[in-house]
Amino acid sequence: MSYLLQFVFSYISTIGFAVMFNAPSKSIYKTGLAGAIGWMCYMCAVAQFPNKATASFIGALAVGLMSEWFAVNTRRPVTIYVIPGIIPLVPGFGLYYTILSIIQKDYVRAANTGFEAIFIAVGIALGLILALQIGKGIRTSYIHRLSLRR
Repeated sequence: MSYLLQFVFSYISTIGFAVMFNAPSKSIYKTGLAGAIGWMCYMCAVAQFPNKATASFIGALAVGLMSEWFAVNTRRPVTIYVIPGIIPLVPGFGLYYTILSIIQKDYVRAANTGFEAIFIAVGIALGLILALQIGKGIRTSYIHRLSLRR
């Protein structure tokens, strides 16, 4: 599938979840943009790295940084942008096949897909933690510089 279609579908899916989570109407399109850019970073990283967990880390880092930037510019909580933005990165496919393999009693396949899904989830978590800490550091230094000017 082309990168343009990937961008459009991830944008639409992120907007759908933003509407489902009752995000403010002024923030919905920015939420979609954060999710779509995160997905595109993920797709580019998948082409460069053999590990999907690393690609998920890069995608989540992009979502987190975009969310921080939108939150500062719109003066809204960052969770409005982060939670729907990571939806395209969540390893639902791997979790589904893990459960399916357990039901079919194919435990080796279940372990393989389950561990891959866990590593992807850890990559997403680490990417978001790093992005949110970077954003917090930037905001803290900015506030500190403003207080020194007074």
